[in-house]
Amino acid sequence: MRTRTTLQPGEKGTKRWTDEYGDQFVCLRYRYDHERRRKYKTIELVVEESDWNPDSLPVSGSISEDLVGVEVKIEEIDVRTKVKQAGGRWDPQSKLWRLTRRSAEQLGLSDRIRQ
Repeated sequence: MRTRTTLQPGEKGTKRWTDEYGDQFVCLRYRYDHERRRKYKTIELVVEESDWNPDSLPVSGSISEDLVGVEVKIEEIDVRTKVKQAGGRWDPQSKLWRLTRRSAEQLGLSDRIRQ
């Protein structure tokens, strides 16, 4: 199943969910199952909130899980698709794709990493 579109609260098509769930509503996703030829609309909700101390995270493996910026040119549609499938998110401020260092290295994009 693939996710094609993710909408944030306030974007066109999210009013119903924002009205119903308020601050609990995180995002709306349109997902497509090509094998079953089905389209799904899913929402993400916050169901619990608690304090968090980032200094308490385990050190092992943290470098590979750090988010890095990856440069992908607009005409590189195949590369962009692979980055998105690996969980990459577009950062409009830096004009870079954000994904974990591990994912960037697995995709062979180490030379494109920018901070």
